[in-house]
Amino acid sequence: MIRNKTQIFSILIRVLAFVTLCIGFYPNSAFADTESIKKKTKAVFLYQIFNYVTWPVSSKVTLETSSNVCVYGLSSFKKELELIQTLETDRPFRVKYVSQLTELGDCHIVYFGTLDRLALEFLGQDKMREVLTVSDDPIFFKKGGMIFLFFEGGKLRLNVNRTKLYKSGFNLGSKIFRLTKQIK
Repeated sequence: MIRNKTQIFSILIRVLAFVTLCIGFYPNSAFADTESIKKKTKAVFLYQIFNYVTWPVSSKVTLETSSNVCVYGLSSFKKELELIQTLETDRPFRVKYVSQLTELGDCHIVYFGTLDRLALEFLGQDKMREVLTVSDDPIFFKKGGMIFLFFEGGKLRLNVNRTKLYKSGFNLGSKIFRLTKQIK
């Protein structure tokens, strides 16, 4: 019997790992849609991050509050995020698509799908310290982003900017460090 969200997430990760393994053995099969699996994995991670990050004391984010994930710019996994948003979960997951950085006021996580000049300026500032920044763009991490998502060997990996996270008051759970490739 499944008892908590952590167990559900653990089972989901194992299932995704198994499907990814099958893709390696059967590249021409129906399982061969690796891009779809990558998109789903990123969307699930954005949903689950609330269980593995301790938010700054000054923020009002708790496990009882809803999750507000804002997507700035283009997102390659919009459909997957919207699917998670429709699921009945213990904690509501709301996705908001923003085109202006001034619209980020009620966001807990900002996923940067596009790194334009404004996004890069935002990352360089200490505005909105209680917002966790995530992207899959390699430049993002170098410019001050907190968590960079990428795939290596069919597995989701992270680069974590621990200095920026701790300076903003965030703490990471040990389960996130299992996925971490580089910590700076």
